[in-house]
Amino acid sequence: NNILQTVRGGKPAVMLHCSIHAFRKSPKIGEWESFCGMRSKVHDPFGSFSVTKLDQDSPITKSFPPTWTTPGDELYQTIAIDPKSRPLLQAKSPKDGREHVVGWTTQWGQGRVFCTTLGHDMKTTAAPEYLQLVANGLLWSCGKLNADGTPAAGYQR
Repeated sequence: NNILQTVRGGKPAVMLHCSIHAFRKSPKIGEWESFCGMRSKVHDPFGSFSVTKLDQDSPITKSFPPTWTTPGDELYQTIAIDPKSRPLLQAKSPKDGREHVVGWTTQWGQGRVFCTTLGHDMKTTAAPEYLQLVANGLLWSCGKLNADGTPAAGYQR
């Protein structure tokens, strides 16, 4: 309730990997999934897979390569993506060939939300591409990422 109310009131949120699967047994799971902007219950077995950039124009993905292969991760299966969500990245399952959204943005009340299901393994979370993606998602959710994908003044490295 606290996070839902806080973001609804206008605070930003960044949701990484397992946070999408949180509260599965809660009676409020439907509201959590709506907040996350995606419904997912399971993931493929751990392994490497290719990620494709869907949104060339998003400031979050401006610097992300057109395709990138994770060093190893869990590919969360997309059951449904909320119509208000904006898919940024997707991956094709090496297991069954189905495509799943792995990065997106959404709005919860007045709050901006950036989400990625990537990030299970330390090799992935240490990759420069992943770190830049998360940094850009964080800046975007806080309203500190310019349209060209550069940080706002005072937020550069």
